[in-house]
Amino acid sequence: MKSSRFISQVTWTVEMDSILIEHVMLDISELVLILDVEETEILERKKVLGLLRRARQLRKTM
Repeated sequence: MKSSRFISQVTWTVEMDSILIEHVMLDISELVLILDVEETEILERKKVLGLLRRARQLRKTM
């Protein structure tokens, strides 16, 4: 079974990463408007940056 690997169509800049990190608590639809990229791109970038794992860890502690 082959695992498909996501290939981003967006070249993420340091500024875009900063915005994503600073506004990590915003709803995904708001991030789409701010960053002007698709939801799948944002979710994949959050995964790369470890933001999804961090959110899960925070939910466990609450």
